[in-house]
Parts: sequence; structure tokens; C-alpha cells
Amino acid sequence: MTQDDMTLCQIKMTQDDMTLCQIKMTQDDMTLCQIKMTQDDMTLCQIKMTQDDMTLCQIKVTQDDMTLCQIKMTQDDMTLCQIKMNLIRLENAVAVITGGASGLGRATVERFIKQGAKVVLCDLPTSTGHDVAKSLGENCVFSPTDVTSESDVTAALEIAKSKFGRLDVAVSCAGVGVAIKTYNFTKKRPHALESFTHVIKTNTIGTFNVIRLAAGMMGENEPNVDGQRGVIVNTASVAAYDGQQGQAAYAASKGAIVGMTLPIARDLSDKGIRVCTIAPGLFDTPLLASLPEKVRKFLASTVPFPQRLGNPDEFAHLCQMIVENPMLNGEVIRLDGAIRMMP
Repeated sequence: MTQDDMTLCQIKMTQDDMTLCQIKMTQDDMTLCQIKMTQDDMTLCQIKMTQDDMTLCQIKVTQDDMTLCQIKMTQDDMTLCQIKMNLIRLENAVAVITGGASGLGRATVERFIKQGAKVVLCDLPTSTGHDVAKSLGENCVFSPTDVTSESDVTAALEIAKSKFGRLDVAVSCAGVGVAIKTYNFTKKRPHALESFTHVIKTNTIGTFNVIRLAAGMMGENEPNVDGQRGVIVNTASVAAYDGQQGQAAYAASKGAIVGMTLPIARDLSDKGIRVCTIAPGLFDTPLLASLPEKVRKFLASTVPFPQRLGNPDEFAHLCQMIVENPMLNGEVIRLDGAIRMMP
């Protein structure tokens, strides 16, 4: 510093002050602070630290301490620091996931557990749900569940509350499908009404059954700083938009899930419960895994990019992002590599 230099930093220290900045300098050290700046210079202070250097700033804070840094922001300012975190983290969140024994549901259960969540895995009594839950440890519990049954879904929610204390997230992955044309002119046979009804009941009514019951329990939660009490994630399909031949029942069931996403999000908005839906494309689930390799390669080639089948964990990752991003609400997200299904 010279007399002509303006003092950039003035540090007043008394014997009673806690040392905010301890700076250790030797002749070989580079100047910690470069005061003279040009228009091209950006760095005000260049700090060279070694393992032997003492921490430049040691700050001790107690509950009674005032906030060390208070940042006043205007509407035009970009937020430099978020003091109150509004983001929801999966760690310690409590989730109920239907269809959790296989495919997209299982991938979601596994990801949530790895991220530190507690999960009630719901699937049919005949599924491998018990073994899957056991393999994932004490933070995963299996609840035999038919999603169309009010008593089954209620029992699963009660497990979440009794074992883990509450319900933060509900993910619906349970679903079925059939491939039947509306009318078979060769056999002069119409689409069986029972098959159509079964798909609608499982996919659409089952999803709504989980939503309506889970919302009631989430509404009992204490809201976070944003006023949020819970998150609901549903599973539709690109068939809701690009239904193929033989998919009348399946496309109708998934289209209904797409259609009810926004109104339900609006219904639950005053309680701080967000609702989103994922519409996946072609994923490497057990159903597609059972197909001949030639067929699998052909299906993968129809995906523009990346030209492959989706990994179930990529679906699970999007579930996590929906949970953690508080501005995602009332939205249906296609997860399909830009595919548009052929007729």
C-alpha cells in the first residue's frame, strides 16, 4: 500500500476481538491481496494456501450470534445466497411407492433409499416386494397392496406414519396394459369390455386412489418455509399422446392421468401439496426385457437420441428432481428421448 492507494479493507482488531482473519505470510509467499487493479483484472484477492497455512478466516457462531452476513437483495438482483433453503431433500423423506417390486417402481425405491429416504414399497402380494424390501435394509418396508383397494392403500399409508412418522412423497408406478384392437374384423369380435375396464381401473382409478388418500395424510404435515407439505408423482406414458394400434385402453388410462394432473395440483395447492406426472417412453423394464433381442434393438432404434432404451434409474432420477425442485407443479414431463411413437 502507498499513500496514494485507497485502503480496500480496514480491519480493526482489539485484544478482546476474535481473530476473523489470521494471515500467515513469508518472504516467499505471494502477495495475498493485490490492491492495484486494471479494467481487465477481475480478482481482487489472490490467496495462496498450503496445508500448513492457517485458516484465513475462523468464524465461531453460536445460536445467539447475529447473522454474520446480511445480504439485501432487490427484485432485480440475482440471489447470491439462499439463507433459508426451500428445497426438499430426499434424505429422511418418507415415501410410499406403488409398483415398487419391479421396473420403474423398483428403480425409484432403490434410488430413494440410496439418497437416505424411508420407503414403504407397495406391490401385489404375489410380487417379489417382500424380498426387494428386505434387501434394501430397515428403511424399506413392504406393504402388500392392490392400488384399487382403499383398505390396502390406507394400510400402506398407516405403515408410513406408524413406522416413519409421516408421509412426504407418494409415487405411483403400478400399472397394467393390453394390446387389443377396438374391433377384430377377421374374428368379428369387439374389444372385450372387461379388458378395457381392468386397465382403466388399475392405471387411472388406482392412481387416483393413491393420490386422494395420500393427500389427506400429507395435509397433516407441518409446512416448510415455502408452505409445502408433500409431493405426489404419477406415471403416465407417451401413449397418452402417441397411442398405437391396440392401445385404446392403455392410452385412455394414461391420458386420463395426464388430464387430471393440473386440476389435482390446483385442488391441493392451498395445502402446499405439489402434483406432477412423468410420461416415459421406451424403458428397459421387465416387459421389454422379455422381448427378443432383435425386437429390442428395433425399438431402441426408433428413439432419436439417445438411441437406446431408457434406464429405469433415469426415471427414478426425474422423480427425485421433481421432489427436490419446489417450482415443479401441475406439470407432465415427457421422458422419452424425443420419440414419437409410430401408429
